[in-house]
Amino acid sequence: MVHFPGNLNLVGWKSFNYVDSDLTRESSISIAHCDIERISGSFMLVDNIYSGLPQSHSAEEIFEELVQSDSVKIERIISEGHSSPEGFWYDQDRDEWVLLLTGSAGLKLEGRNEVIVLRSGDWINIPAHVKHRVDWTDRTKKTIWLAVHYR
Repeated sequence: MVHFPGNLNLVGWKSFNYVDSDLTRESSISIAHCDIERISGSFMLVDNIYSGLPQSHSAEEIFEELVQSDSVKIERIISEGHSSPEGFWYDQDRDEWVLLLTGSAGLKLEGRNEVIVLRSGDWINIPAHVKHRVDWTDRTKKTIWLAVHYR
């Protein structure tokens, strides 16, 4: 995890190079495939949500935190035929807004029989402590989610 002033954290990248080692003046740094530019004491991040995707199938879902602060966490989730373990339910302390960018998935909410089917472009807002699970994800291509956890 890389921590920047102002409680902004970037996580999920393995290497980084500083152009300006102390970041006290206007400068840029690169973190793996993400470019960061310091502008008037703030950081502007530039990246592509589809960059750095794994080429081969992963045995586990991949969760990558992109940005985190005290009130929000944004993550990219990559699934390919994955589902939540049998009997497992997410029960999160924050609300979660999820956008399905590619692929498809089925979500179950505790106490409801039907599966909510999400396809590319669909989104759902799940309030804190609403128990939910991933019933299935597309087996033929990667399902890429953008999840925003907020208070």
